[in-house]
Amino acid sequence: IFNVWQIKSLSSIYSSSMLWKPVVYQSVDRLVEKTTLMEIYDLKNNISLQKSIDQGIFNSFYVQPYVSAFNISFGRAKDGFFAKSNYTFIQFTAGLDILEVDSIKQFVRIALIVSLVLPGLVAFIAVIFIIKHRCSKRNISSYDVIQD
Repeated sequence: IFNVWQIKSLSSIYSSSMLWKPVVYQSVDRLVEKTTLMEIYDLKNNISLQKSIDQGIFNSFYVQPYVSAFNISFGRAKDGFFAKSNYTFIQFTAGLDILEVDSIKQFVRIALIVSLVLPGLVAFIAVIFIIKHRCSKRNISSYDVIQD
């Protein structure tokens, strides 16, 4: 349902992460069904490190240069929605520990399981009903009257 972006540090000693879940709602009541598409641009590093002694020390701490800026665009181009409303929400969390994604994944997993299990259960009950109906027809026998 939502694209959740999570960036984790490569250090096993000093773990840190950033969690970002952009959501744009179309109404005041914030429901999953009332969201709109958005465009998310890639994370971009806007610094260039010079190959000098101090930059070499800097690079030894970071395997890759850190992310310093990224662009966000809410909605799709020329949709006119955001000129009319202000219903936006962004979850942005950064911390010194590995952050867990919220329960949206669990909601999607439960919805998929229910949508797959329920038709299977109905089909199973229908097969049992058909077998029972056919077996009960076989047990019915007719008798002719014996005349002396």
